[in-house]
Amino acid sequence: MGSRVGTTSTEIAGVEICWDADSGSMSFYGIPASTFWLNPSLLRMLTPLRDEMGSDLFSLLIAQSSSLGTDEDYHTIVTVLGETFEEGFLAWGHVVGAAGWGRFELPHFDREACEATVVIRSPWELVMQESVEDPWGCPFLRGKMIGLFNHALGHGCWADERSFEADDGEQVVEISIYASEKTIDDELEGLREELARERARALQDEVARLAEQLQQAQKMEAIGQLTGGIAHDFNNLLTVIHGNLELIGASITDQRATDAMQRARSATRSAATLTRRLLAFSRKQPLSPQSVDLAELVVHMEGLLKRSLTESIQVKTITGPSLWACHVDAAQLEASILNLAINARDAMPLGGTLTIEAANARLNEAHAAEHGIPPGDYVMLAVTDTGSGMAPEVLEQAFEPFFTTKEVGEGSGLGLSMVYGFVNQSNGHIDVRSQVGHGTSFEIYLPRGTFPHEAARPTEADDHLPLGQGERILVVEDSSPVRAVTVVFLERLGYVAVEAATAAEALSLLRGNQGLDDDVNRDVALLLTDVILPGGVSGIELARKIRGSHPELPVLYVSGYAGNEASEGARLDPATNLLAKPFTERQLARRVAALLRRGD
Repeated sequence: MGSRVGTTSTEIAGVEICWDADSGSMSFYGIPASTFWLNPSLLRMLTPLRDEMGSDLFSLLIAQSSSLGTDEDYHTIVTVLGETFEEGFLAWGHVVGAAGWGRFELPHFDREACEATVVIRSPWELVMQESVEDPWGCPFLRGKMIGLFNHALGHGCWADERSFEADDGEQVVEISIYASEKTIDDELEGLREELARERARALQDEVARLAEQLQQAQKMEAIGQLTGGIAHDFNNLLTVIHGNLELIGASITDQRATDAMQRARSATRSAATLTRRLLAFSRKQPLSPQSVDLAELVVHMEGLLKRSLTESIQVKTITGPSLWACHVDAAQLEASILNLAINARDAMPLGGTLTIEAANARLNEAHAAEHGIPPGDYVMLAVTDTGSGMAPEVLEQAFEPFFTTKEVGEGSGLGLSMVYGFVNQSNGHIDVRSQVGHGTSFEIYLPRGTFPHEAARPTEADDHLPLGQGERILVVEDSSPVRAVTVVFLERLGYVAVEAATAAEALSLLRGNQGLDDDVNRDVALLLTDVILPGGVSGIELARKIRGSHPELPVLYVSGYAGNEASEGARLDPATNLLAKPFTERQLARRVAALLRRGD
């Protein structure tokens, strides 16, 4: 704490504390310590300091301050106020009591046993703390007694205090003094060392927590890379399987064979749903973010939610006033809400309440940092159930793909991981809180959008199949089985397909017009390209190169996922510019027809 010569200062909990070893005075915030006890309004300033420092350190610092300078006090007591210490102490107590310090009594003093008892009625420290919600006792008086009786007993001593209220309501403190090798300086040093050890332990715990978070993030990233790659390859296979099943099904007349074909196609659609969830988790699904009215979207989903939940589950929706639009892919948001609702349903087998709440959230830097997102305006979506809740070890793995507590065959373990990936890819954040027996709450923060808008809604299917009129379409796809299915679909729809396996081959065809009819009306009318292509040139880059010489050429991108082009692919419009694998002949027909009509 510094030498007892001259003035010493230090900074604790952001407050400069100074004391003068010669005069025994201390100051906080540049104000003498004694002033705090004489002014209740100033005394309140010490409460946050005590809370930050801790009661032990705070009391010892004050006790040390008051114990300094007691050489002069003792000399005054035994040479000026009385012939003996006992007589002088009572006289001294009368003097300081007249100044408002309290009424001092000395009911017990045994020099040989090194013991004494001091009773102080209406001690000014307690009186001045009557306005403090959590008073801290009389460290100033205790420190003063330790210093005085060290001299009086000729031996090191320590003092304990006991505060109580007398029968007449008067505040009383009793200070018991006894021989001890303790010193305030040593106690301060020991306390500082213990606090340092506690801080070191806290820092070690924080380092361990951050290391665990980093390890978890790295694991999730590695799993994301793996699942994204698997989903990409699997989508190519599904495109081939589903496409050929569709072609075969068109020529089958036997009803049993037709039924078998339908079951096989249904299985491929289910597999495609699984891959979409994998892509959502790995943040490689192509998105179409736009301004969405979350309140309208939830209302739109009420019918679907009721069909997906049991009759014993009550659904409540709460939306804040003047709810902002959120910037998000509406279809994927609907899928996320449905996944969370199904997760809640499984947690409430006997029924309960599912609450869907939406509110505006303006996050400052501190709050945004807690969620790992930039500060700004967000729309908060909370999905809360009254179900069984999750144990801590389950909660830690809730978003991991393929992790599930359900029985085999009852769940893929991809629902929550899809939500996690979608929210992160949308530049948002998701939190989950759960307690066994008390339900689970998911909070999703989505970036704010801008009105006016039209919330995206899934379009209803119709039976109309738009056909081509011999337009020439350049198909760029490195997977020959996928390319073959695509070409057959296009030809069945009335188009002429020109094939290329790489971007370089496509550019060569266009620049050299190799194999193409010279009739301008028979020139390439549309570029249909996979987003990920071999050779270092992506489908998006290929389109840019081609539009240098063919600025009006419409482009339809096809992708199992956007991969390294995710940031660009996410800005494409799946309604027209992007066709996700696996796709059907009908889906391909509509996208191609829409682009050719728009000349986009």
